[in-house]
Parts: sequence; structure tokens; C-alpha cells
Amino acid sequence: MSGGFTNAPGWIQLLADIFGQEMHLQQESDASALGAILLAANVLGWPERPSQQAQTVFTPDATRFDAYRKKYKMFLKLYGQIEECLTAE
Repeated sequence: MSGGFTNAPGWIQLLADIFGQEMHLQQESDASALGAILLAANVLGWPERPSQQAQTVFTPDATRFDAYRKKYKMFLKLYGQIEECLTAE
């Protein structure tokens, strides 16, 4: 993870909790460009660049992950019902 929003650790923790995945904070000044280069190198079959250590790792909270997952399932159900109402004539 990189970018301006990484100045607020709460946002990174929220993403870790929602996706149930560790979020690795990198302090690269040109992280987007570096990501594009690494993706292109991978497509071209070039050898992998040695990985850099993340400065900070945010670990998901299992309780919050479960709560977000339940709410997302509820959202999908409600969305389907609303969509059905809007398309029915």
C-alpha cells in the first residue's frame, strides 16, 4: 500500500479488516510507477526483483472481518431485491 491515504493508519487497518488480508505499507515515492514497471517486467518474463520489506504490516482483525463479511452478504441480498423491484414492470 502506498499513497496519501496511508498517512491515516485507520484506513489501512480498515482495508485489512474488510478483505481479511495483511496490508503491507511501503514508503516508495513512486509506488504507482514502480508497480507498473514490475507488472510489465512480469509480463515480459523478466526475473523478479527482490522484494522489499514493508515498513509496517497491518494484520486483519478476525472479529471485524467476520462482521464486515456478514454485512456484505446482507448488502448483496438487499441490492438484489432492490434491483428486482426497479426492473420489474
